[in-house]
Amino acid sequence: MDESDVLKDLRSLILTKAGIRNITPADCKTISIEISKTLNKNVSETTIKRLFGFAMVRHNFSRFTLTTLSEYVNDQSLLTTINHSDNQDEGYDLHWKDVEQRTRRISDFTIKSIKNRSGIPYDMTVSRKFSEHDFDDFYKSDYSFMAFISQPGYGKTIILAHLAEKILASKALAAQGTTLVFITAYNLINKSNTQASFESQLKSMLGINTSGSLVSYINKTYKSTEGKLLIFLDGFAEVILKREARNQMFDGIIDFLCSIEDSNSVKLVMNMRSTTWSHFYEKIRNSTYLKKKWFQGNYFNLNDCSNVPSLNEKEVDLIMKRIDQLGPKIINPRLKSQLKFPFHIQLYYQLKEEDPSFNYSSNITFYELISRFIQDKIYKSNYYTEKILFLKKVIQLTDFGKKHHSVSKDDLIAELSGFKNAYSDLLSDGILMEERFVDSYHPKEYVRFIHSH
Repeated sequence: MDESDVLKDLRSLILTKAGIRNITPADCKTISIEISKTLNKNVSETTIKRLFGFAMVRHNFSRFTLTTLSEYVNDQSLLTTINHSDNQDEGYDLHWKDVEQRTRRISDFTIKSIKNRSGIPYDMTVSRKFSEHDFDDFYKSDYSFMAFISQPGYGKTIILAHLAEKILASKALAAQGTTLVFITAYNLINKSNTQASFESQLKSMLGINTSGSLVSYINKTYKSTEGKLLIFLDGFAEVILKREARNQMFDGIIDFLCSIEDSNSVKLVMNMRSTTWSHFYEKIRNSTYLKKKWFQGNYFNLNDCSNVPSLNEKEVDLIMKRIDQLGPKIINPRLKSQLKFPFHIQLYYQLKEEDPSFNYSSNITFYELISRFIQDKIYKSNYYTEKILFLKKVIQLTDFGKKHHSVSKDDLIAELSGFKNAYSDLLSDGILMEERFVDSYHPKEYVRFIHSH
């Protein structure tokens, strides 16, 4: 891929990320500001104007500019092309050692991106013991794929990042020849050739040029060892609202999983929100083979559609110690219980940054976090007026929670047609959830708040 192709892809991906169809010179300043907020790196408004043809290009774009823009759109393959443009083409059939080097660069880039985007400094986060146990069980099993599933805000991406770091540092796995590639769904979906299959795009990223099956290629590579190719796939939240792209991605993943068959050399680990998993599971629920190859995890809860538990006491204590060296007894018990939900830790950290002297032992902080949660998820989001009106309807139907906590979806049908986008966001962002119960042999759907407060 030459620089003109790189620039073409960057322009397309930046517009997609920014939600801009027809860019104007005024949008370049907004994009520059967003890059600075996201990465703490500066790409000037003028440089953005040059990229989109609003200013004269007197010289080639610097490697820093191209690298920063690639990081902004979170595209590992573009970064690989930029940093190794003098290497052989991606279509060249590399030796496995070269493939391993590529996977390492891609995985390191993904982990670095996650660290830069973490809601609190990454070194204050913790590795989740449950995820390590689940992954160990999965790795040693005959299952082909697993997914960390939960409502938004449970730290699934951070979980994968810690797991990836542990795998990359494992001497035992390295001795087996096990290889990890950590990629995002966003990178695989936003390409000029959107019709390419999941497997084809994966082979292209790894530099494997074979017309045959990737699984067969991996089986041959690991024939004499117990090594495996581990594929970590994150970032579904960025494509979930694009229905056509989502379905295309799911179909590609399913085709790839079916090609694995009885091979134990390829394993896929994904991150999905509960609503995303429901869509994915709908596509595989009639396949006995795929359900047999799915490792549910040791904490799977069918009612909540989740297998990621909240933080335990020790994990909360460790994070709090890293944030501000407070002992566990100083923090208000109600607040501490609230911090078992990882997104609230991000809000707590923001509050502490603004006012380091606030009172940790009172209930005020508890209510402050609730207020910030509502501000972030409702008032600062798209369709906030529609969301408020819809939520008021739900609250009225529950008589402010006095009658019951859930509402029959039948009672909301009239509102759903007018608030379709707002309702989808409320489900996707983890404000509301749908439940299904069987009543007189007929399934009936209900809607309720995920968090009772």
